[in-house]
Amino acid sequence: MFYQDLFNCMFVWWRSRRWWRMSLLAFLPVTLFLAAFSLVVYGALTTSQTLGSRYFELVEEEVDASFNELLKPVSSTNPVPDETRTGQSPGQSSDESPAAEIESRSAADEQTSPTGDGDEAASDALSRVEERRVQVPLRRILQLGNYNPRVAYVVASQLARQGRTGMAARMMRDIAPLGTQAVGKPGFAYAHAWLAEYAMMSWKGTDAQAETLLGDLEAAERGGATLTASQVRNFASLLNHFKRTQDAMGLLSDYAPRYRELNLMLAIMYDQEGRRGVLYKNAVDAGREHFKALHTAGKMTTQDWFYWVQLEMLDKMIDQALRIAQAGYLSDSESPDLRRLYSDVLLAKHIALNADANAEKGSPLASAVGAGSTKLNDAAGDAQENGAEGPQSPTSLDPALSDLRYLEQACKVDSANPALAPELAKAIAMGYSLSPESEQVLMKRLADGSASGITHLILANSMLTGKSPESSLPHLRLALNQMPNNPVVMNNLAYAIMKYEPNKLSEAQQLMERALSIPGTSISERASMLDTLGEIRLSQGDTLVAIGLLEQAIELDGQKLETRRRLVEGYRKAGMPELAEAQLRRISELESQE
Repeated sequence: MFYQDLFNCMFVWWRSRRWWRMSLLAFLPVTLFLAAFSLVVYGALTTSQTLGSRYFELVEEEVDASFNELLKPVSSTNPVPDETRTGQSPGQSSDESPAAEIESRSAADEQTSPTGDGDEAASDALSRVEERRVQVPLRRILQLGNYNPRVAYVVASQLARQGRTGMAARMMRDIAPLGTQAVGKPGFAYAHAWLAEYAMMSWKGTDAQAETLLGDLEAAERGGATLTASQVRNFASLLNHFKRTQDAMGLLSDYAPRYRELNLMLAIMYDQEGRRGVLYKNAVDAGREHFKALHTAGKMTTQDWFYWVQLEMLDKMIDQALRIAQAGYLSDSESPDLRRLYSDVLLAKHIALNADANAEKGSPLASAVGAGSTKLNDAAGDAQENGAEGPQSPTSLDPALSDLRYLEQACKVDSANPALAPELAKAIAMGYSLSPESEQVLMKRLADGSASGITHLILANSMLTGKSPESSLPHLRLALNQMPNNPVVMNNLAYAIMKYEPNKLSEAQQLMERALSIPGTSISERASMLDTLGEIRLSQGDTLVAIGLLEQAIELDGQKLETRRRLVEGYRKAGMPELAEAQLRRISELESQE
C-alpha cells in the first residue's frame, strides 16, 4: 500500500506541473550545447587537407589570376655577351667554364626576375594578393601544411617583391625539392624555373652550384614549364659542360623554332663537334633569316646585332659581318656596345687581311693574342736564338703588315677598345707610321697603365732588336707584372737584365730558374731558356754549370748555332780546347747545310 500511494502521489504531482513552460525555458541552452558539441566533433574529424581546400575555395579566383599573371613573359633587354667584349674577335670560339658561359647570359630574356622587377600586370596581380581578404586565407593554407603549389608560388613571389628573397627561395624549394628530398615527390615545375633564375643572382660558378642549377632546369623542363631563351642557353651550356653535348643539341633543336636566336648556339655546337654538314647549315640559315626579319621589321636590339655578327663570323663570312656591324653602329652611333662591336669586327678584318697577305709569303701572322715567336737580338747581333716561343708570346715581328686602314678605322670608332693596343704596338714595332689619332690611342693606354702585358712585350721585343735595347727593360718588367707566369716574358727580361743591367745577374738567374720550373713548355722553349740561363751562369763565372746547361739546350735543339758558340766559349774557359774545336767543326757543318 505504501508504494502504491507513493506512486499515485508522484503521478498526480507530475500531472499538476506545467512542463511545457519549463521545456521552453530549457530549449535554448540545450540546443546551443548540442550545436557546440557537434561542431567540436566535426572539427576534430575534419583533416587539414579538407580545411586547406576550403580556404583555397575562398581565394581560388584571385590565386589563379595572380599565378597566371606571374607566368606571363615580360620583355627585358639582355646584356651584351661577354665574348665580344674581351678582346676576342667576334665569332672566335672559346672553351669557357660554365661560370663564364652562364654569366654572359645571366639576365632572363622574357621572364620577371625573382625579385619581381618587371611587368605592371604582374605588379597589379600581386597587389590583389596583398589585400587582407586574400592574404589571411593564403597564410592559413600554408600554416595548415597543405602546400598547394600555386599558393606557395604566389606567396613566395610576393615575398621576393618585398625583398625577402631568401625566405622566398626556401618556400620555393619546399615545393620544388631536389636530390633525395625529391624521391617520390615531384616538384612544381614553375618553382624550379624560379629557383633557376634565383641561382643566377648569386652565381659563383662552382660545380656544386652548376649541378643544382642543372637539376632545377631539368625538373622545370620535364614538368612542363616553358623555359625562357636565357634559361635554354644556360641549360644547354651546363649540359655541354657535363659532357652531355647530344642532349644540349637536342634541347636547342626543340626550342629553336620558338626562340630562333638559339640557332646561333646550335650552330656553334655543331661547329665544335666538327659537324658542319646539313644540320649546321640549316641552323645558320635559320639564324640568318631570323635576324634579317628582325632587321626588316626594325626590331633589332643590341644583343641581336651581336648575335648576328657572331653568326656570320662563325660561318667565316667576315665581310658580311663587317657590313652588319657597320649597320648596327649606324643605327645607334651613341651606343658604346655597338661601337665596340664595330671596332672589334674592323680589328678582326685587319688581322685576317694581314694573315692572308703573310700566308701568301709563307709566313703566317698570328693574332694579337695568339701564339708566335720572339727573336731577341742585341745591338751586336750575337743572340739571334735567345727568343722563345710560347702560347702567350706576342705576334711574330717578322711579317709585314700589308694594310692599316681597318686598324685606323677601328681606332676612330672606339678608341677605348683594349684589343687595339697590341696591334698598334705591332705596327709601330715594324716601322709603320700611324696617324696621330691612332698613336695617341696607344700612348694613352701606356700612360694610364691600362696597356696589356702583350702590348708591353711587343714593344719590348722591338726595342731589343732596335737602336736602344736597354729601353726595353721597363716594358718587360710591366709585362711580367701582368703575366707573372709567362716563361717568354721571364726569358726576355732575364736576357735584357744580363745584357744591360749586369749588376743584377742574380735576378736574371732567379727568373730563368723560375721559368724552367713552369710545366707545359715546348722543347724549343726549354732549349731557349736553358741557353739563356747557361749564358747567365757563364757571365757569373760558373763555367762548368754553364757548360752543362748549354749542352742540355743543344740536346733539345741542336740547330741553335749561337748556343753552340757559347758552348765553345765555355769549353775554352774550362780548359777543354779539344771539345771547343769539335764544336767549331760541328758549327761549320751546320752552316754549310743551310
